Amino acid sequence: MARDIMQELIEVLTRDLKVDASDVGPDTALFEGGLDLDSFAVVEMVTKVETHFGIQVSDADFVPENFSNIKTLAGVVRKYLPAAVD
Repeated sequence: MARDIMQELIEVLTRDLKVDASDVGPDTALFEGGLDLDSFAVVEMVTKVETHFGIQVSDADFVPENFSNIKTLAGVVRKYLPAAVD
């Protein structure tokens, strides 16, 4: 069965970071104009995402473009889960 990575990311955000589910969708910005996450929240989010998916995000993937919204973050996670299909 294919994983819905974006939905799983939304669940991680709402469950572990206490983000309101009605505020989150695939195009929701993680920073300004969206969830307004600060650097501490991003570190916590990445830790939760790594734990949830059983991955280790490379330092090379810590660039602003990879964290612009849920969709781009799902693309990063997908790189580490090559069998996953959204």
